[in-house]
Amino acid sequence: MECSYRLRFYPAAIQLLLLAQFFGAARWVWNACLFWRFFLYQEIDERVIGVDFSLRIDLTEKLERYSWLTKVPATVLSQVLPIWIKPSLILLQNIPSTKNGNPRK
Repeated sequence: MECSYRLRFYPAAIQLLLLAQFFGAARWVWNACLFWRFFLYQEIDERVIGVDFSLRIDLTEKLERYSWLTKVPATVLSQVLPIWIKPSLILLQNIPSTKNGNPRK
């Protein structure tokens, strides 16, 4: 049996501010991960996975320019990373192993 609910959300002013900060930070993390992945692949021919992004974001938070990231809960930022980790793991699983130069069948 399928069931659905329709909910309405009427946030207070402070909640609107927090939601804007959270969504803005999540969008920034997504775009930063996209840029880092593109740059590393184009310039260095290096492939990265979500764990690399997590470490990179931890280092970025320590920079004064990005200190605003520390005001956002880490769970907000980490929720974006599984989107990057899962496709990376699927990609790695789908690469056929080679033995003597022949792909696995």
